[in-house]
Amino acid sequence: MKFLKIGAFLSLLLVFSCKNDAVNLSELTEISDEIKKEMAPDNRIELFDIDFKNNNKMIVLSGKTTSKMALQMLIDSLKKRNIYIENKVRVLPDTAVGSQQFAVAKNSVINIRSDAKHSAELGTQALLGMSLKVLDK
Repeated sequence: MKFLKIGAFLSLLLVFSCKNDAVNLSELTEISDEIKKEMAPDNRIELFDIDFKNNNKMIVLSGKTTSKMALQMLIDSLKKRNIYIENKVRVLPDTAVGSQQFAVAKNSVINIRSDAKHSAELGTQALLGMSLKVLDK
């Protein structure tokens, strides 16, 4: 009986003495969403899709953005909270498109989809002669 009381006391002591350094990923997503509302409210103009993954004691940022300033705001806000991050975010356009960062619409109407599928949502349309910015292949 004595060992049971000591074991219960030690387990309670262990539970309450452990420091919880785990970062809540939903809190980080809320921070990212606030920055997205401010800096990139329309996906047709600015892209800001950031994902968070917990990797031991580090948070890995991945995704794509066209706004270097919005990404820097996110990184600064995470550093203020003493959150260690690994940045794997692609700032578009990058080396994937090379020197071909602009295009001209050659058809009378071009459907621009929100994803690289024919069944994806129609984002916008481009008309003949309209200049387009190429972000990714």
